[in-house]
Amino acid sequence: MENSGIFYFSSTGNSLYIAKKVKEKFGGKILYVPAYDGDGAEFEKIFIVPPIYSFGMPVPILHLLSRLNTDAEIAEILAAVERQAYRIPKEKRTKEKTYLKNKANWHTIGERFSVSDACVQCGKCVSLCPVQNITLTNGKIAFADKCIACLGCFHRCPQKAILYKNKGNKKQYVNPNIDETEIGKNFG
Repeated sequence: MENSGIFYFSSTGNSLYIAKKVKEKFGGKILYVPAYDGDGAEFEKIFIVPPIYSFGMPVPILHLLSRLNTDAEIAEILAAVERQAYRIPKEKRTKEKTYLKNKANWHTIGERFSVSDACVQCGKCVSLCPVQNITLTNGKIAFADKCIACLGCFHRCPQKAILYKNKGNKKQYVNPNIDETEIGKNFG
């Protein structure tokens, strides 16, 4: 059994950067959540390093949580999160309703993306999409209905050709402390 599993999901490198810091402090193996299909049983400790999307966790992290080999108390909490049957104390409420509304509609965000004439059909957006929502067929990029709003395609297109609501991205962002080619990789 390995000591620690450090699970991250990141499209711009921020969560990977934190995962690397966790590894420096505690040791362990860094795992990219969309590429992991286990239940965490091989680890004594688990660290989860998610980004926050619209005031909550992205779908791949929620799917990971539901698969983890946990004790009964934690399993009950995770089941409540999946059913959205949890309560945030009144004094701690922030944007819960906004998150739940947005999470319910993330799959429709793909309809809002398009590609400008600057696209050179390099396929980078296709290869980095964690849910295979983007395809390149007959020289055209298409977005399906599985988008999870990670915005990796938007921020990492080398030609800045991905448009959202027909608007370009003047300022792309990738964490400056991360080599972009490391995003989506596992580290032992």
